[in-house]
Amino acid sequence: MTLRTRSAKRAKPISRKSLFSVLENSQDVSYILDARFNIQYCNPAWDRFAHRNGGNRLTASHVIGAPIWDFTPWELQPFFAMVFDYTLTRRDMWRHAYDCSSPRVHRICEMSVHPLSDPEGYLITNSVLIQEPHEYSCDPNPVRYHDGESRVTVCCHCRCTKVVSSQLDWDFVPGHLGLPREQLTQDLCPLCRAYLYTPSLWLTKPATVPA
Repeated sequence: MTLRTRSAKRAKPISRKSLFSVLENSQDVSYILDARFNIQYCNPAWDRFAHRNGGNRLTASHVIGAPIWDFTPWELQPFFAMVFDYTLTRRDMWRHAYDCSSPRVHRICEMSVHPLSDPEGYLITNSVLIQEPHEYSCDPNPVRYHDGESRVTVCCHCRCTKVVSSQLDWDFVPGHLGLPREQLTQDLCPLCRAYLYTPSLWLTKPATVPA
């Protein structure tokens, strides 16, 4: 299996010895998955980020033991299934930048996936690369963005919102990033799907999609 990424670096497997003491003091939002992709641990930075961004139901006490796929948009699950397979098989660290903006803050983060051993699993860390106020935004006009069920469709990578009257037009509307989940539909915009998440760009054989 070969996974083609924009940023992958050979790394030694990370032992669990003394790992938790480092994570407990880290400012990076970090968590550990077991070999079956269940969340085993979240560090304090996870809870701080959840509280600051209205994710009180996503704190460690609510997610420990749950599969990471419960919190991963289905459009991205084949991609990350291949990422996890790549890191564990090749013993490589893998990196990926993504948009994690909120209604008031433009935020770009970098996810790093590290293979773990004894027992096998994964350490995922999320570092903030850019954090600043939004420079621009579009007016969250319901006529332009809401579908017949008063829902908006947001790209799960770049966080842009789909224009309902067009198959190709997507606008960046920070105000939609704070909507409750029942008012959101997650998808990939055409650009992200074509240039970042098209399977032919990062795998040479089908990924094992989680059930």
